[in-house]
Amino acid sequence: SYELQILESYGRPPESNGAGSIYLKEPPDTNAGLPTRTWQTYDIEFHAARFDASGKKTENARITVSWNGKMVHKNVPIDSPTGAGKPEDPAPGHIKLQDHGDPGPNPRFRNIWIERL
Repeated sequence: SYELQILESYGRPPESNGAGSIYLKEPPDTNAGLPTRTWQTYDIEFHAARFDASGKKTENARITVSWNGKMVHKNVPIDSPTGAGKPEDPAPGHIKLQDHGDPGPNPRFRNIWIERL
C-alpha cells in the first residue's frame, strides 16, 4: 500500500515525509498548505502497479496530486510500498485515512469521492 502525507504544514518549506509527500519516497514539489483550520483540497489520481498473468509486476504504481489547486506531484512512479505498507499484488486495494494523534488541530475530512478511472 502507498501513503500520501496529509499533515498540518502551513508556512513550512516542502519536506521529506511532511505534508504532501509520498511517505519515505518523494517530497512534494511545493508546500501548498493553507492556514490552520482552513478547508483544503487534494485531487489525487492514482494508477495501481500493473501485473502480468503470472503475477509479475510489469509497471510501477503512479500518482498525480493537486493540493489546493497546485500540482505537487505529476505522474510520479512509486516503485514499492511506502513505510510498512502491505506488499504489492494484483488484488484491488482500499483507501485508509489515519490520524497519528499529533498535538494541535489535526486534519478532518469531508466530501471524499473515489472514482474508478
